[in-house]
Amino acid sequence: MVQRKVSFLFLILLLFSQSCLEDEVDCAAVLCAGPPSIGLEILLDGENIFLNNTYTLDDVALTGVTTSEVATTLFFEPATQKTVLVLSLVSVNLDSFEFAVNLSDDFLINIDMDTSLTPAGGCCGGIPILETLQIDGVEQDLATFTYTINLN
Repeated sequence: MVQRKVSFLFLILLLFSQSCLEDEVDCAAVLCAGPPSIGLEILLDGENIFLNNTYTLDDVALTGVTTSEVATTLFFEPATQKTVLVLSLVSVNLDSFEFAVNLSDDFLINIDMDTSLTPAGGCCGGIPILETLQIDGVEQDLATFTYTINLN
C-alpha cells in the first residue's frame, strides 16, 4: 500500500514538472498593439468640422508624407458624439514624421511625431510605438488618443 502511494506521488510530481517546462508562448494568442494612431477632433467656431459637414475626408490632404506612410480615416465616436480624423502610421521604416494636415488650403495643422520600435524578440517585437508628438509646435500628452484642435 505504501509503495502505491509513493508511485502515485511520483507520478503526480512528474506530471507537474512536465507542465512547468513549457515556456513557449503561442504568439497567435497574444494581442500586440499595432502601429501608432492619433485622433484629431478639429473644431471651428466651437463645432466639429466633420460632424457639421464643413469639411469631408476628401478635403483633407497630407503634405510631407505619402499615404503609404500615414493613412487618414474618419471615425465617429458614439459615446462622445464626435467625428475624429484618425492618422495611422503605416510605414515602419521612418522614426520621425514631420507633416501637415491641409484642410482645402484653408487651414494647416503641423504634426511632428517620433517613433521607436519595440524590442526585438518575443511576440510583439519590432512594432513602432509613439515616443513624442507635437501638434502645431505644442508637445502633447501621449496618454490620450484624441487631441482637440481649435482652428480659430
